[in-house]
Amino acid sequence: MKKTVLILQTRTGLELGDFEGIEKTLLEKKPDFACLPEYFATKSKKIKAQHEEGSKALARLKKISAKVQRTVIVCGTVVEKNKGKFFSTCFILKSGRIIGRHRKVFLTKNELKRGLTAGRTFKTIKAAGLRLGFFICNDVLKPFSAHALAGKADLIFVPLLSPKRKNDPTAAWRDNLFRLRAFETGTYVVKVGSVGSFLGEKVVGRSIVASPWAILWKSENEEKPCQTLVSLDFNLLNKYRKTEPLYRY
Repeated sequence: MKKTVLILQTRTGLELGDFEGIEKTLLEKKPDFACLPEYFATKSKKIKAQHEEGSKALARLKKISAKVQRTVIVCGTVVEKNKGKFFSTCFILKSGRIIGRHRKVFLTKNELKRGLTAGRTFKTIKAAGLRLGFFICNDVLKPFSAHALAGKADLIFVPLLSPKRKNDPTAAWRDNLFRLRAFETGTYVVKVGSVGSFLGEKVVGRSIVASPWAILWKSENEEKPCQTLVSLDFNLLNKYRKTEPLYRY
């Protein structure tokens, strides 16, 4: 069984008009899955305004999802408001409906200062014949996250923001972290970043698709947007799982 994933390495702070291009690509390529980056539509600094921006973007994506019913859309993250609390939430859409969500568990210090509340759990949902799991940015850095999804998912999406910094201590091992998470969980891991700036800090794409045995795809230019379709072979993944004692849960 093969499935296709559309990597949407976009610019930060998407406007509603930008979604026309995304809709066109989805209609042309007809992927099984499409994934946007973390905070893909966020421009404002205040959390209430971020929530409003995210709500408008999510409404637009629901309309697109209703047109491209084949595709499961992983909506990066938006600021969600629920019972007076704000969360960094990844909504998952299919046929114009929300079929799942993941709230970021391991928030950064800046997110806590802005008033976000942490999610509590890592769960999977079933869609397009697969078990889907989700890490949002900082979640992927914690071994606990991988342990929570090991043996429970087939495909993990990681929408994130990747700051570009001088003397970045993660540069030497950044790619291998995603292969490690793929190995620990026995899944394919799809990382999707954005290009531009977020709250005054420069961010770059660095999108990647990892398997337990290799990095399968990596964006050629971390400073330019790209829309890339990647094919994933789940028969191959299941064959690998059978040969690796780690996955005999």
